[in-house]
Amino acid sequence: IVINEARAITYDELTDTNTFKCTSSSCFSCPYKWIYSSTYWTGTAKDDNYVWRVGYGGLFVASPSNLNSIGVRPVIVISKNYF
Repeated sequence: IVINEARAITYDELTDTNTFKCTSSSCFSCPYKWIYSSTYWTGTAKDDNYVWRVGYGGLFVASPSNLNSIGVRPVIVISKNYF
């Protein structure tokens, strides 16, 4: 398998109505429990000082980017030619 890209999931991906179906404030509406079962950073900044993260229980929280006790939710993009 060829990995074309590896990065953190974005706020836009999580709130896209065609994929994970999170609302702008929460992931409780998402049909996949792994989306909201832990706290993690997204790859999207809210502004110059804050980064979006999914908080415990699925709420979106804008947090200072200097917190170090939070994980990430990686996105790995692979070629469709292998399926």
